[in-house]
Amino acid sequence: MFKTFFTDSTIYSGGEYYDSKWNDMPHKPIQKLEYKFVNGKTVIMEGYDNYNHLVEKVNILGKGEINTKIILMARNKEDVLLLIYNIRQKRFDYDVADVGKEWKNKPVTGWKKGIEDGKPKCQII
Repeated sequence: MFKTFFTDSTIYSGGEYYDSKWNDMPHKPIQKLEYKFVNGKTVIMEGYDNYNHLVEKVNILGKGEINTKIILMARNKEDVLLLIYNIRQKRFDYDVADVGKEWKNKPVTGWKKGIEDGKPKCQII
């Protein structure tokens, strides 16, 4: 699902939507993240202070949990870019939030350090 390129030139490959392995990733400064989606698109985020992501799930009675959205987050100073991939509709939406109000107006945990004073860039190819 994703690859993390660290400033020390090492690379970490994450898991899948249902188990991303985000929390297993080493705690080292991140140079760039690449997320590959099932729709063939790749998201590249680089130059941000911190990175994070969430998987939004819904619980359907009798069927268990179903993943509905992947929320990629990149923080730079006081703003957080939210790139939201709707799994069912196979489309991306964008939003910007204040730090501490990243998802549904609440803070999230699990941030990974990026590069301070980098030149932030996010693209979908």
